[in-house]
Amino acid sequence: MKFGDYQTVGKFEAGTVEHPAVSTPIPRPHQTFQDYYVSNIYSAVGLWVSALNYLLLTGEVEPLKVIDPELKTARPDIVKLYEDETGWVMSQDKSPLKGELLEPHPAETLEDSKVFTWSARLNVDADALVFYADTKESRPLADVLRLQSGEVQLQIAYVEGKWRSDTAYHSIYTVS
Repeated sequence: MKFGDYQTVGKFEAGTVEHPAVSTPIPRPHQTFQDYYVSNIYSAVGLWVSALNYLLLTGEVEPLKVIDPELKTARPDIVKLYEDETGWVMSQDKSPLKGELLEPHPAETLEDSKVFTWSARLNVDADALVFYADTKESRPLADVLRLQSGEVQLQIAYVEGKWRSDTAYHSIYTVS
C-alpha cells in the first residue's frame, strides 16, 4: 500500500543510538480526501498506516488524529518515550509498519451504513528497534508493539462528513 501525500521537511535521517529520526516526512490528506467516494477508503487506509509510522518515528500524534481522532490505534507507550526523551524507534525504513490490502475492494458492512471493512496484512520491519536511552538497550519493535505480522480486519467509517478509522486497538495489537 502506497501513500504519496507527504510534507517533506528536509532529508530523512534514520534514528540511531545517538538521536531519534530526523526530518521524517509528515503524512497529509489530499484535498478531496474527506469526500464520500469509496475510492477514498484506499487513501484513508494509506493515511492511517503512514500516520502510525510517523508516530513510531517521531512520537507525534497529530497526523493520526486526522483519520483516528480518538487515537484508538495510537501507542501511548511510544508517545511517552518521545515525550520523556527516554527512547525512540530506530528503523532505516521510513515505514517500519507496512500494510498490504488482501482484497481488491472494501466491503460495506450493511447497505448504506457507510462503514467498510477491508482485509489487510500488517508487517513490522524485522530490523526496527526501540532504543531506550536510559539503559542503552534496544528491543525489536515488533516485540514492544506486541504486533505479530499477519492478517487484520480494518474498519473505516464515513462519519459526519469525514473518513475515520474505526479499527479497534485489540484487533491490531496483542492485548496482555
